[in-house]
Amino acid sequence: MKSIVKYILYLSVIMAATACNDDNIRAPYRPVTLPKISRLNIISGSDSSVFIYNTDMILTSGRDNSEGNSAWKESFAMEYQNSLLTGATYEYLMDERKQTRNISYKRNDFNMLSTIVSETWTKGLSLSYDESYRLIQIYMKDGSTENLYVITYNGPNVATVELHQISENGGESDTRTEYTAYDSNANPFHFLVNVFHAPAFASAYGPVRYDSLPLGMLLSANNPTASVSYVKNGEHWENNGTPVDYMYEYADNDPVTISGGGVSLVIEYH
Repeated sequence: MKSIVKYILYLSVIMAATACNDDNIRAPYRPVTLPKISRLNIISGSDSSVFIYNTDMILTSGRDNSEGNSAWKESFAMEYQNSLLTGATYEYLMDERKQTRNISYKRNDFNMLSTIVSETWTKGLSLSYDESYRLIQIYMKDGSTENLYVITYNGPNVATVELHQISENGGESDTRTEYTAYDSNANPFHFLVNVFHAPAFASAYGPVRYDSLPLGMLLSANNPTASVSYVKNGEHWENNGTPVDYMYEYADNDPVTISGGGVSLVIEYH
C-alpha cells in the first residue's frame, strides 16, 4: 500500500504545481485531426473488435466478438452531448441472456477522461495527465487489489511504464517496461484513444484493453519496435527476461499486422 500511495502523492504534487503556474494555463484538449475512415477492425486470432466512425471521425458504435467463448458477443454505442463523449451503453450475452452495462465518463477541466464509472463494476478506475495532455497515470482498485501504472514519455512516445501492484492477499510487486525503439509510422490505436482516451478503456472484453495491450503500443504516436522488461528487487531494477522485438507489416505506411511480445493482431482500415 505504501508504494502506491507514495507514487500517487508524488504525481499529485507535480500536477498541482503545474496547475498553479500561470505560465502553464492550458486550453481544453481537442482531439487531433485523423485520416478519414468509416470502420476499424482489430483481429486477434479468432477474436475481433469493430469500431464504427461517422463522417466527422467520431466513434459511434462497435462490437467485440470472442470466438473462444461462443456465448460472448458484445456491442456498444457511444453517447455524446455537445460533441463531447459522456458515456457508452454495452449489450452482451451472459449465460445466454442479454445484459446491459452503462458506462459514464467524467472529464477533468481540460476535457480529458478522469474517471470511468459503471453501475455493474466493483472496481474504480481513474486517470491523470501531464501538461502536454499525455496520460501519465492509471489507477485501478478492485476490492483489495490495486494497480498503479506510471507512464513517462520521450517526446510523443512512451519511454517507460511502471506497474506497482498490490494483490488480493496483500503481496506487492513492481515491474517496469522500457521502450527502446520506435518506427516513424503513425500508430493505428490513435483512432481509439483520440477522444480523451475513453474508447480504449471502456470495454471489459475484446483485444483492445489497457491490460492486454502494452501501453507503449496503445498510447504512443509511433509504433514501438523494441522493449525491455525489469522487475524490482529491493531498490534495484533487474532484467526480467529476453528483450522483446515487435514486428509490423505496412500498407501505405499503416500497420496491418503486429506481432511480438505476446501480441498478434491484424488491423483493417475501411
